[in-house]
Amino acid sequence: MTQTPPAFSFDTFHHATQATFSPCTPPPREPDHVSPSRSVYWDLGWGVVRSSDHWVGLDGCTHQATCRWDLHNDPGPPGFRTGACPYAGFLPYRPPRPTLVGGARDAAIAAWFLEQGGACTQGTWDAAGWGLPPAWVRKAWATSPAATAAAIRILHGLPPQTKALCASEAALQAAVRGHPIPWP
Repeated sequence: MTQTPPAFSFDTFHHATQATFSPCTPPPREPDHVSPSRSVYWDLGWGVVRSSDHWVGLDGCTHQATCRWDLHNDPGPPGFRTGACPYAGFLPYRPPRPTLVGGARDAAIAAWFLEQGGACTQGTWDAAGWGLPPAWVRKAWATSPAATAAAIRILHGLPPQTKALCASEAALQAAVRGHPIPWP
């Protein structure tokens, strides 16, 4: 089953999207929007024209806020360039999630976490003497969105201010195996 991409408009095209613009000249009228970074936008009904000095792949730019827009075959000099893109040309953009390269300590901590059932209280962590937890370990309360099922299980019946340390199953398995660890 294929999923239909969302339809974008002038009000939504800038919400975490990726697109390739084609070089064009700016419309001969006042822009519909000027961003805080000085990019200028015109709504054409069928799409948007953007004039900006930051396009992916040009002048060292890798992305724009939560978006990734490039200017196809741009022959222009550095500085402000203008391109158009139909709203149908915008697709949702999810930046790649960073990973961490673990070491022997990460593998040992992950194995210990698995022995604990995948999570532990802050007191248990402190008593184990691991020191500062690695970046892939999350601190969570039972009602926190960061709480894994294991954290919720160990916090059940404890005072609400009790914190747990936990990690996703994927992070634990990657760390134990010495693979790149997904960022929480």
